[in-house]
Amino acid sequence: MRKKYNQIGRSMVEMLGVLAIIGVLSVGGITGYSKAMEKYKLNKQTEQLSHLYDVFIRYKAEWKFDEQHVQIVPYFKKMGEIPEEMIVENDDTILYDAFGNEVYIVTNNCTPICKTVLISVRLSKVRNFEICHNIVNLAKQYSDTVHSLYVGKHTADSASEQFGIRWYGNKYCGGANQTCLKDVDNDTIAEMCEFCTDSTICRFRFEAYIDD
Repeated sequence: MRKKYNQIGRSMVEMLGVLAIIGVLSVGGITGYSKAMEKYKLNKQTEQLSHLYDVFIRYKAEWKFDEQHVQIVPYFKKMGEIPEEMIVENDDTILYDAFGNEVYIVTNNCTPICKTVLISVRLSKVRNFEICHNIVNLAKQYSDTVHSLYVGKHTADSASEQFGIRWYGNKYCGGANQTCLKDVDNDTIAEMCEFCTDSTICRFRFEAYIDD
């Protein structure tokens, strides 16, 4: 007598269906991971730039140099105030944020004693509105102490900036045509970020007075 065996396995249609479900779940997982990493980097960038600005405020009375554009990064390094992940070996003038953007810290307006320190974030080939929004919103948080946030852009074949805008901190925005940082809304930021995404290089420059 021939034994009967239960059929084990799945049809080709069923297998294709399972593979399709796995594919959809995988894509969803990758998308979710990418969004989570983007959010992590935005938060990390905010943390890094906030720390640099806070360190400047803490030590600003010490920046009494008598020459233009003194690099502050080496001083911050010696103080142990630079997050390790922002440092590249053998580079004493440039830091890098969570997205790999170059960050400079220099004195400015020395006549003969420097009056301001600039924290400049240089974005190359910007294609991310979130990074642009993140930096502007951070500047808004410091509107009580920052002198201004300057945003400028230019292409690789043009040294001069093709677009520039300056928004002022609360103490300095009373003059004609001076927009207060605290009053900059999301629509204005989006419009400005649209200009930035068309450029090869876009520069965000926090400016703060040493003697404030």
